Amino acid sequence: MKHPALTAILLITLTSLPVFSSATTDGTALAEKLYNRPDGEDAASRATMVLSKKGNKPRYRTLYTYRSDKENGETWSLTRFTEPADINGTGLLTRDLPHDDSNQWIYLPALDRARRISSSRKGGRFVGSDIFYEDLSKRDVAKDRHRILGDGKVGKIATTRLESTPLDPDDSVYSKRINWVHMKTLIPLQTDYYAAGKETPVKRLK
Repeated sequence: MKHPALTAILLITLTSLPVFSSATTDGTALAEKLYNRPDGEDAASRATMVLSKKGNKPRYRTLYTYRSDKENGETWSLTRFTEPADINGTGLLTRDLPHDDSNQWIYLPALDRARRISSSRKGGRFVGSDIFYEDLSKRDVAKDRHRILGDGKVGKIATTRLESTPLDPDDSVYSKRINWVHMKTLIPLQTDYYAAGKETPVKRLK
């Protein structure tokens, strides 16, 4: 014979459990796959930054980036400029820790000193460009709510659109990010960045 009080308690407990949609659950799983995607224990790259402004000639900067993975998921990366002369030697050191905030230090050769980038300045512009300090760190999966929006295309390539929204609005420069993920390689072919109150991206990485 069922006890009425026990039945009532069981119903209350079941109905109070959170309900997760498959889009949210699958979105978190996809975000974790992107975060943990094998990309080698270290890497080095050379890039050219182009600063353009209407009415002015574009300015070019050469930079190198080096990355090394350590134990327990820790990653260190160094970005250093070599050209032109007025920015030569400027560098940014980033330490990414799983389930924690990133640590960043910038070295300014003109002052011959390094200074730490505080968490409140993650929205600061890196060497006067449209790149924020936040863009140069690896954001932990647990800081966002992830949701699969559906299929999409980048050019002619089929992708899956993954939306990531900060759990704490003050913890990011952006109100949300949408990654267009190539599922076979787990590489985002495009990332759209949104600001609060904006319906169109304020920045796009391809």
